[in-house]
Amino acid sequence: MKGSEVVEALEKKLKVKGNKALAEALGRSSTSIQQWRDAPVLSANQIANILADGKAAAKVEAHREGITKIVEFFPITRCRSKQEAMWELFSTEGSEYRAGLKKALDGSQGIYLFYDSRGRALYAGKATKSLWKEMKAAFNRDRNEQKIYRVDHPEAKDFDVAREQTRLITGRLVSLAELSVYFSAYQVPVTLIPELEALLIHGFPNDLLNIRMEKFTTQKHRVKSTA
Repeated sequence: MKGSEVVEALEKKLKVKGNKALAEALGRSSTSIQQWRDAPVLSANQIANILADGKAAAKVEAHREGITKIVEFFPITRCRSKQEAMWELFSTEGSEYRAGLKKALDGSQGIYLFYDSRGRALYAGKATKSLWKEMKAAFNRDRNEQKIYRVDHPEAKDFDVAREQTRLITGRLVSLAELSVYFSAYQVPVTLIPELEALLIHGFPNDLLNIRMEKFTTQKHRVKSTA
């Protein structure tokens, strides 16, 4: 097959134009691309090398863009939603910075973590659509496994020793909204989300983290052909 035909087909398939752009996509030099373009015929071995180079370049690109940090240990300043129905992680009123963060979270999929005041991981979760919506849902969700011991302090007008002595320390279910002080969020390709969530949960084994231990999947992801 003529070299120019192969190069033109590659440009069309990869949606790039020119030696430089194609060289970057395949991990080769512009000189190599021009040599392919000028070749009267490309051998089967040369075409096989092009495919191998493209596969290697794709791996490098996947590693480079695999996980993107959105924010780490961002302080939670919870406030009520406009309808007073649930807690928001923070208010965007009067802050372009927080408004931009909310927009970035809402438009990203990936992995998130909630932490307590000591920086200990309380919860690890995933979002295949909107990090903001999934994080807010988890922040407000009742979770049976999240239990702490507290003394109930009912209000009273006067002090009574007998009444104070009857107070007991009892277990009480709490939400992430009551415990979380910081959160981190990372944008992750959808095919990596289950594996990374499982890794995080196994990496933070404590009594407040997810009660359901996620499993590492063994099924390989199939990529549909665009041919």
